[in-house]
Amino acid sequence: RQSTQVELSGKAISNYFYYDTMVAPVQDDFAYNVGMTARHKFQIGSFSFPLTVRGNLTSENIRMTPLDVSAGLFVNLKAFNKKLKLDLGFNANWFASFYANAFELSTGVTYIQDSIQIGGYPYVDLVLKSSVSRASFYLILTHVNENFTGRNYFMMPGYLEQSRRFLFGLSWRFIN
Repeated sequence: RQSTQVELSGKAISNYFYYDTMVAPVQDDFAYNVGMTARHKFQIGSFSFPLTVRGNLTSENIRMTPLDVSAGLFVNLKAFNKKLKLDLGFNANWFASFYANAFELSTGVTYIQDSIQIGGYPYVDLVLKSSVSRASFYLILTHVNENFTGRNYFMMPGYLEQSRRFLFGLSWRFIN
């Protein structure tokens, strides 16, 4: 089964308020953000290949990556008369380099900076998702390639991307 989704979103903001590179408050008459996301899930037998591409077009005072790509490879398994569903695989993420806003911890202000670019490096997550009847759970080991990039990656200028971590989630629907 293959499915494709395309989503177009945008926002026009009048009287947009932000802090400039000198951390001085500025108000512009107009700012905008337009984004397009395309998702496609390729399915070949019991293998699925989800792909998501997002592009952003923004005014100069709104800082977002111009391109974000996420791709994965999963094997879809079913057991116990197809009552237990397992998806095992990985998801790789990458976003184009850009000058992100910086955050001043002492004042709690996010401001525009032009000295450090972030992005341009991949991060990979290992994923196990499962569902049985009305219950589902997931196990994710995030950023498994952490040591291969030299730890020179930033979530925001001055703040390192979160290191490798283990996530667990459980969902159970109770129906009378």
